[in-house]
Amino acid sequence: MKSDLEILNKERTTVQGDICLLNEKKTILESEIQSLNQDMTKLGSDTELHNKEKTELQNEKNKMHSVIEFLNKEKDELQSDIEFLNEEKYEFVRSVTLDVNESFYERERTLAENEKMFIELKEMNKTLVAKARSYTAELQEARHELIKVIESEKVTRNTLIGVKKRKREDPELWNFRDNKRATLREAINFQLNRTNM
Repeated sequence: MKSDLEILNKERTTVQGDICLLNEKKTILESEIQSLNQDMTKLGSDTELHNKEKTELQNEKNKMHSVIEFLNKEKDELQSDIEFLNEEKYEFVRSVTLDVNESFYERERTLAENEKMFIELKEMNKTLVAKARSYTAELQEARHELIKVIESEKVTRNTLIGVKKRKREDPELWNFRDNKRATLREAINFQLNRTNM
């Protein structure tokens, strides 16, 4: 009976040890369940963020589609203009050919008119070249002013458009996200978006 009691005591000790081990495993499993619940919550918020980004990308895609449709329409209009101008050119060549076949007097008169038109076109060309130079100078001035404005602002890790300084070269607008030179349009849009916020 004494030996049975000892055996029962040993078994009780073993069972108590097993209960302690099971309690420890239970605690570990509870913490793992809690960790999984936290991960599940984080995954849910990540999914919401992903869905929001997906919606934003779809909106951007829709905007780009609208721009593409607009550009295609513009392309079609330009193509129509080119066809019209080609018809005009053909008609002009035909009329000039007829004029050349006319009498010498007629040819001289046409030549004088064409010279006058050439001089007018040459003057128009000079005017257009001067305007183009003026616009280019204005764009360069605007670019330099924009560089000054952006240089005066504090640069952060999240700066999208900034100024990159190079040795022995003028500073230039830089797209840090794409790691390339930023266009004047990108920089202006970036500044306008920042001021609208």
